[in-house]
Parts: sequence; structure tokens; C-alpha cells
Amino acid sequence: MEKELRWDDIEVGEEVGPLEYEISEELIDKFAKAIDDYDDWYMKDSPFGGRIAHPTFSATDYVDLMFLKRTPIMSWVHAKQSIELINPAKLGSKVTVTGKIVDKYIKRGRKYIELVYVAIDQDGQEITRNKYISMAPQQLRGLKTNGTSN
Repeated sequence: MEKELRWDDIEVGEEVGPLEYEISEELIDKFAKAIDDYDDWYMKDSPFGGRIAHPTFSATDYVDLMFLKRTPIMSWVHAKQSIELINPAKLGSKVTVTGKIVDKYIKRGRKYIELVYVAIDQDGQEITRNKYISMAPQQLRGLKTNGTSN
């Protein structure tokens, strides 16, 4: 049975992943459509020898990493994210994403986690390095069960 993603149960140093997938034509096409970016490097050919994925393709991998073995109980709030672009992800590359919870803290009464994760290809070449900070769901205060205020 899957475990709920609860801030209190997350441990600093906890490793997440691996998440594995292939840079397919379908992945590139869907991402291009989602962000409305049809540059020739993604759709036809690039100076790297063939099509490549958009550099930010791994930006949402944190969702799958965090929920591989857990079920979210409520929506977490995306607080901050940074991406370091290292190498292009070429069409046909097999990508492995792994990460680690590097911090967990309370700021202004709100609970946060910090996840760092890296995407590498089948040759061990880094594609992206990512840092993601998320705020844990807060208890709903001042609401009755029918959705009206107290």
C-alpha cells in the first residue's frame, strides 16, 4: 500500500527515485505543444546532431519523484525552483532522474522541504540539475465542513 506524503514523515537525506524514461518523439512533441515552443532544434534538427528535448523538460520531474511511493493527501504548494542546464537531452536518450531531500524547515509557521535532483542519460552524462522547494499543505482553519466560514 502506498504511503501518504506527509511533511512529518519526510526525512532529510531521504533519496527519491529513480525515475526512468526515454526522450521520444512523442515526449518532445507533447512538451512543445504544452509550452507552445516549436523551435527547429526540438522539431527538426539541432547543432547537437538531431532533435533535442526542450531544456526545461525535466522541470516537473519532482512530481513523479516525490509520489513514486507515496499518495499525496492534498496539494503541496510550489514555492521555488531552479534548474541548471548542463547538456542537451537528445532524441532516443534514456534518462534516469534521482534526487534527495536536502532540507526540511519551518519558516513563518509554514513547513517546507527542499529536494535536489539530477537527470542523467544512459552514458552517465548530466542533463540537468534541479532544486525544488515545496510548502506542505496547511490545515484549513476557519472553515466548517459545508465550506462556509466559522
